[in-house]
Amino acid sequence: MAQNKAQLRATLLKKRQQLTDLQLSSAALDIVKVVQENNSLTEYFAQAETILSYAAFKGEVNPEPLIKNLSATIYLPKIINFTNAVMAFYPAIQTQVKNRYGIYEPRGDGKPTEINNFDISLVPLVGFDHRGNRIGMGSGFYDRVFADLTECSKRPLLIGLAHSCQETNSIQPDSWDKPLDVILTEERIIDLAGVLSN
Repeated sequence: MAQNKAQLRATLLKKRQQLTDLQLSSAALDIVKVVQENNSLTEYFAQAETILSYAAFKGEVNPEPLIKNLSATIYLPKIINFTNAVMAFYPAIQTQVKNRYGIYEPRGDGKPTEINNFDISLVPLVGFDHRGNRIGMGSGFYDRVFADLTECSKRPLLIGLAHSCQETNSIQPDSWDKPLDVILTEERIIDLAGVLSN
């Protein structure tokens, strides 16, 4: 199964890499329009006080247009242990530096915020299916973060941002995988958790 998932990841990454700069920028803006057409999701973003975002990398959907006018405090992940795939979360307003992957992240000053303290977590992905299963880059950083969210009384709404070309028929989840609650593409909203209405 691991080999199949690796092959699927390679195929989906190739699709994403073929997107032009214009397609990438258009997708980010179109996702904003998709959200604005859904009253529940628009309100959810407007009421959020803390949002965990990410710095787009190698064709990932850029979350900046979606969050730039929100009143929420925005946080970004910082990798604190590459070997064990451990991330911590700091305010995005901190001075940012590039990590070994070339991804911008906060310097990491002060005490990090725990994942279950966010209202929304925006999640990058390589692929997704209609059940909310996702494939990431394969290092397991987000898998590790989300693994025990079901035990939390309060947890963020997990929203995956994706290009429509990243959808695949089926992804076999591992036992530790946490499905996404909502997936946003430039074409539609996929509400897996039934938390939204038009």
